[in-house]
Amino acid sequence: MNHQDRLRDALTAGDLKGAERHAMAALRDSPFDGMFLARLGSIQMSLGRAHEGVDALRQAVAALPQAGIVWNGYGVALAATGAARKAEVALRKALSLAPEIPQNHSNYGKVLRGGLEEAGFGNVRRYDWRETDIGKAGIDDYIQAYLPHMDKENRRLMALNVEADKPV
Repeated sequence: MNHQDRLRDALTAGDLKGAERHAMAALRDSPFDGMFLARLGSIQMSLGRAHEGVDALRQAVAALPQAGIVWNGYGVALAATGAARKAEVALRKALSLAPEIPQNHSNYGKVLRGGLEEAGFGNVRRYDWRETDIGKAGIDDYIQAYLPHMDKENRRLMALNVEADKPV
């Protein structure tokens, strides 16, 4: 049985400590394997060791710079350590590389929301153009980014727009 099989079996069994041991064993054989580094970082995050997870995921994105899902994990780890700005950059990179992965959008939104709330904004919510005076008048406000273009009913929204209440 190879490292990948042992790692998978440990994760399937919910044995995070065992999975970590198998990931580390795999990295002793192949120290720059981006997928094992990414797995190790995710496992360390799950074990509550976010700073260690960041280190492993930083190495993973260096090994796999075009893997959007790895950038996503790195961004989540950075956010967990309080590095919101760096997390935002990493998650933006994840989105640029893999916009088809819903989790990339979700995590980016969470980081942006957290930044707004940290700055004192409240009631952070998705901007709904339909509820504005402009939207009710049927006017395009140029932030309605849909694919296929302007197909607002059967579409895929391509822009994240939020609004919030400013602090008093």
